[in-house]
Amino acid sequence: MAKKNPIAWLDNYTDTLWYHILFDDDKLRLDKDFILQKREREKPYKAYVDERLLSAAQSMISIPSEMIGINILLHTASSIILIEGQRERVNATLNFINTLPFSCGIDQTTVLTAISLYFLIRNAEYNFESKDNLEKFKYLHNRLDQMNWFIGDDGVKALGILRKGQCFNE
Repeated sequence: MAKKNPIAWLDNYTDTLWYHILFDDDKLRLDKDFILQKREREKPYKAYVDERLLSAAQSMISIPSEMIGINILLHTASSIILIEGQRERVNATLNFINTLPFSCGIDQTTVLTAISLYFLIRNAEYNFESKDNLEKFKYLHNRLDQMNWFIGDDGVKALGILRKGQCFNE
């Protein structure tokens, strides 16, 4: 049996704006398989990200205030941008986001963070290690859908962020 390609799911999203912002050569240009690579002398990014997402889900489920979980999510997504993105590419990407019609009034760093967070959660949903983890990742996806991913309904639609029930492999 052939081993499944853990980033093959991205092929379904190549025509979305969020995909182009994260991976195109003239934008942020993240390496698509960075999530599989090891961090400096540590565990692979995927393990680090999954731990952070699960911690955020647990906080959001068990604490009446979701702020701790949201804080974990935002820091995780931002750290990927800062660690993997090159300074000039991050700036060019932020400038591009600022030109998008829906972004009026929305800070471009928030848009980039939301896109990164969406990528990380979708990756976790496609590459889950247990049913319990999958349920927590789905919880995060659903909860962020309800919050419009911090960027409003117009931003969600324009970027091609699919809500639960609209996704390619439900």
